[in-house]
Amino acid sequence: MKKKLIILLASNLDPSGGGRETWIANFLNDERIIKRYHSITVIGSDVIKSDKQISFPDNVIVIKDINRPRKYFPGVFYYVSFVRKTLKAIYNPLDSFDVISCGSWGESIAFYFSSYFKKSNVNSICWLRSIMVKELARIYPRFLLSTCEKLECFILAKYNVLIANGNDTSNYYSKLKINSVVIANGIHTKDFPLNDCKNVQFQYIGRVSKEKGVLFLIQAIEELNNTCTYDNVFFTVIGDGPNSNDMKHLASQFDNVHYKGALSPVGVKFELPQANISFHLTLSKDIGGGGVSHSLLEAMATGQRIICWNNDIFNQVKGADLFYKAEEGNVQSLIEQIKLAIEDTNKTDLQYPKEMKDCSLNYDFSVHVKKFCELLG
Repeated sequence: MKKKLIILLASNLDPSGGGRETWIANFLNDERIIKRYHSITVIGSDVIKSDKQISFPDNVIVIKDINRPRKYFPGVFYYVSFVRKTLKAIYNPLDSFDVISCGSWGESIAFYFSSYFKKSNVNSICWLRSIMVKELARIYPRFLLSTCEKLECFILAKYNVLIANGNDTSNYYSKLKINSVVIANGIHTKDFPLNDCKNVQFQYIGRVSKEKGVLFLIQAIEELNNTCTYDNVFFTVIGDGPNSNDMKHLASQFDNVHYKGALSPVGVKFELPQANISFHLTLSKDIGGGGVSHSLLEAMATGQRIICWNNDIFNQVKGADLFYKAEEGNVQSLIEQIKLAIEDTNKTDLQYPKEMKDCSLNYDFSVHVKKFCELLG
């Protein structure tokens, strides 16, 4: 019986995408995963047209719904239908399948209607990449969220295996009587050298959107620049999103703020060691996210000082005692932590970067894959 892997990921698989794209690029290029399966199929989606795609090994087949409608709701329905047809074509009763739904919403709904849940030779796995209702809160009306969560939990209860990418995510779903195993995100820590900054260089890398806390960051930088005079203190923002224009406006006001927009993974790796302090401000309440993010781990691996919120997303991380934590949503508290980070950086503490790097080793991608393989046996 041949062992095959299928991953559902409603993404165009552009390498400059978000956390899920980073994960699948690392996961499917890992030698242990490649050797584990006879074949690997990724069912993606051209949500946004792109001429770039993650580079996968030869035994990885990528199938995308290239005719997907651009509008959100017709697009979701099309993906559900596309997944159903594709899985039906792939299925062979003589093979054994691990099927990973990389997300608990669109991918899970598509998988539910495929009838694969009923097949004895299919091991169904959902990888909870975040807390779904907090992600949907930025695009769905509030009155729909409760219904969406009930549907989500109904489908999640049917999976053989549930994996959460953080304790905060796992704890949230356990309160809904949905139990999961935690396998946090991982990175190839050796790919990220320690920073060698001489000035105080702040950095934000990520989606420029409300749930990532960027509106609070904009207020904090603006007030700090208007009330304090610092020499050799700079802010660089990398990424795009709904609030990109707000960030561009901030950069136009101050010479020490640089907005670079979205960069490729290679560009991001180049930029990371150019900074010694970074912002990680994902919100954790009604709107926000969950899990241990790749951008946080990459910043830790380069030895940056971490400025974040004092919430469950960041307190779960090994090394969180070294973080500079502000009260979530409190601009004045955020400014205080920025000032403290500037003061500490100017002391030229060479030990901090090494300690932060050591903490990041807990999240090396080898650990991530080992836990996955041990879980599935």
